[in-house]
Amino acid sequence: EDYPWSSWREYITESSTDTFCSTKAVFSRIPREDLKELVCMPLEECDQILDIDTDDCKSVSDSDVKAFLLMSLRIVNPLMVQSLEKTRRNEVLRSALSIGAGIRQLSRLTGVSFGVIQKLKNDQ
Repeated sequence: EDYPWSSWREYITESSTDTFCSTKAVFSRIPREDLKELVCMPLEECDQILDIDTDDCKSVSDSDVKAFLLMSLRIVNPLMVQSLEKTRRNEVLRSALSIGAGIRQLSRLTGVSFGVIQKLKNDQ
């Protein structure tokens, strides 16, 4: 109710002259009171679906990726990754992905195609 752009008021009032959306489809499946009860029921702490888990959203700078490649994997120039033997290249890319490097970021830094890196990430 506090948010002026929400269509929720159209669901909680019996009739609305300013209709923003059609509620007929929803109310043909569930009564108004049941919908109110369902939506207004507090969620358990573990079910807070709109909470953002910031741990999964970490980003790593280009310089951090380069430093990781140099210090951990002894790769002086990130472009050298594309000339490595395939299994070694994939190990290097997986390691970089594990520290939070992005697919596009790795593609840009190493010269390895986006599709190859994306496939490695999806296979993890």
